[in-house]
Amino acid sequence: MSAPPPDAPDRRPAFERMYRDGTIDGVSLVAADATACDACTALADRSYLPSRLPDLPIAGCTRPGGCRCRYEPNVTVYE
Repeated sequence: MSAPPPDAPDRRPAFERMYRDGTIDGVSLVAADATACDACTALADRSYLPSRLPDLPIAGCTRPGGCRCRYEPNVTVYE
């Protein structure tokens, strides 16, 4: 999965609504795989408030073929 094209809809407003509603706990930035560059690795694997998510593609990404980072909502499951 690659980063969304420049004309793709911004998912942050939807994440913000889900966060306010309590559906999600935050949003993670996930670097696609072991080929992630230093810029992506520095921002990945953290939970962000939807209003503070870094833009995709990540500024300064040097991965050959382009940025492949993505957002994943964080959900806590209670049993």
